[in-house]
Amino acid sequence: MSVGDFSIRHLLRLNILALLSMLLSAGVTAGEVTTPQAEMNAVECEVFNRELAFAKTVDRHDVAAFSSFLLEGAVFNVGTNTPVRGASAITQAWAGIISGKTFSLKWRPEFALIGGDPDTAITHGPYLIWQANVDGKSEYAAGHFSSVWKRMPNGEWFVLFDGGGEPPRKIAATEAQALFDGLPTQCG
Repeated sequence: MSVGDFSIRHLLRLNILALLSMLLSAGVTAGEVTTPQAEMNAVECEVFNRELAFAKTVDRHDVAAFSSFLLEGAVFNVGTNTPVRGASAITQAWAGIISGKTFSLKWRPEFALIGGDPDTAITHGPYLIWQANVDGKSEYAAGHFSSVWKRMPNGEWFVLFDGGGEPPRKIAATEAQALFDGLPTQCG
């Protein structure tokens, strides 16, 4: 790795930390569902809609479509001691989740933000995990995700980083049903 590569990575990490810090200082916590705090501009709407389309690949259990949203050098499980690096490895690690065999997952963006670098964005919103327990009853857990997106020269956005949020917390079925209420279903 060259010194220039280190500087870019270091700056990107600082940007990510700054954005996450802003989100946390704004009071975004697990179990809290709010409407977007600010209007999204046209480019932020592109990213929001791209995140929404990415989420729906898991709704449809479409592994190939899921993979098509990942930057080749993407990293998932950011902020843990078990990062998953590279689009192929992420797709393989998520295959059971995408298929719904490991557990069921649904997430939706609440907002997208672009800071000083117009080709880097962050999306944030709630996620819901559910699976049947030994008695056959569904158990639910929820939290919030944050994903960092990178715009390529052709204008298309891809996931660069995902994760870094708090662990999911158990919630009641009624809370699970209401988790996505009030969130925007599209932008722009």
